Amino acid sequence: MHRVAAALCLALLACGAQPQTLPDPPRVEAPRASITTARNAIAETRVALTRSRGTPQEVELWVRLAVLIGEEARYHYQVAKVREGDAKALHVPQVRVLKGQAIELYTRVVRDWPESPQVPRALFNLGQEQRELGDYPAMRAALQTLVDDHPQHPLAA
Repeated sequence: MHRVAAALCLALLACGAQPQTLPDPPRVEAPRASITTARNAIAETRVALTRSRGTPQEVELWVRLAVLIGEEARYHYQVAKVREGDAKALHVPQVRVLKGQAIELYTRVVRDWPESPQVPRALFNLGQEQRELGDYPAMRAALQTLVDDHPQHPLAA
């Protein structure tokens, strides 16, 4: 008897109305299209990286990959902001993950190619990503390294 009742309950639950998903506001379409564009650019950059190992362009491609990943994170944040309205604090885990990946790539460029002309840009962008995550001490350290190691670079100003 209990099995019949349990089966009947499961059948009734399965027949219930599916929750309706609300369509995204039209303002979400532009950032969502930008996410797709960024993902395509990331995929193309990864392909280019596999072809350029050991070439002078490799460092520039790593920086470009980090820029694109950070850009995708910003688009995800924009989508969440439009969906949530004027919420003071947004919790978007995907943004944290993508920004963490970008920070790792910038750190790798600074560590593995310290003499590259891309290092000042990597340090500056590293500081910006850390600022957007709220890690102000790490941001200050990255920007101080930029100022100390590359004082003549325009980004040091």
